[in-house]
Amino acid sequence: MIGFSNGSVANCHSTGVVNGDYDVGGLIGYSSYGSIANCHSTGDVNGDYDHVGGLIGHSSNVSINHCYTPNNVTLTGISSVGGLVGYNYRSSITECYSEATVNGSGNDCGGLVGMNYDGSTITDCYCAGSVFGESYVGGLAGSIIDAMATNCYSTGSVSAPHNVGGFTGYNSGACNDCFWDIETSGQNQSVCGTGKTTTEMMQQATFDPPWNFDTVWGIDDGQIYPYLLALSPVCGDKDHPYPIGDLNYDCRVDFFDFTIFAQHWLECTAPECD
Repeated sequence: MIGFSNGSVANCHSTGVVNGDYDVGGLIGYSSYGSIANCHSTGDVNGDYDHVGGLIGHSSNVSINHCYTPNNVTLTGISSVGGLVGYNYRSSITECYSEATVNGSGNDCGGLVGMNYDGSTITDCYCAGSVFGESYVGGLAGSIIDAMATNCYSTGSVSAPHNVGGFTGYNSGACNDCFWDIETSGQNQSVCGTGKTTTEMMQQATFDPPWNFDTVWGIDDGQIYPYLLALSPVCGDKDHPYPIGDLNYDCRVDFFDFTIFAQHWLECTAPECD
């Protein structure tokens, strides 16, 4: 876990359990006036107090892009506990996601951000992890205070005894074209955002327009939730090689490959075939 001011962090990955008091993050505890891009963390994060995040505990005047925390991460803390960022102050989060489980014992607990505060923006993000807290608890953000969320959604289960919402638990800002799944979240209300069924959440028509399904989002209609193109596996990379028999290089072996095979049946390029 590191901290920085007036700098940048890019293309970093952290593993292992992180324990601390406050401003605790899987990769960065406290950050101010800089940028964080293409980073992720895969270790559990435990904070004894506030500002606990799967990637960043406390961000102040920071640009955060193309970052994520996967579903094997669990967070524990008191207040301002978020799957990606615990306390987001005058910072922007763009094209990021979290699937981490958030366990807070106090206020402002969210699937992506615990507290989104004072001019901060969350744009084109989603979260799918479960969220637990005491008050001001939401699928995407625990609280949105004089801040904004745009083109975002959440699907994880959300539970709290007080001030709980499918998308956010408290809002004094704006939620523009944001959604949550009323079935998987177990919540049919939120102070902002629009609740949809699971079926509706897997249809492009629910989001488009104004969501950008050309360069930002992708979706397989009726099959899966929207996903971020920038953070999706690339067909043919070292972790997702082309399977044997994939003749058109789409990472699938299907009828299209068979037709290519049939077109070249009994072809010969050996010298004796000339």
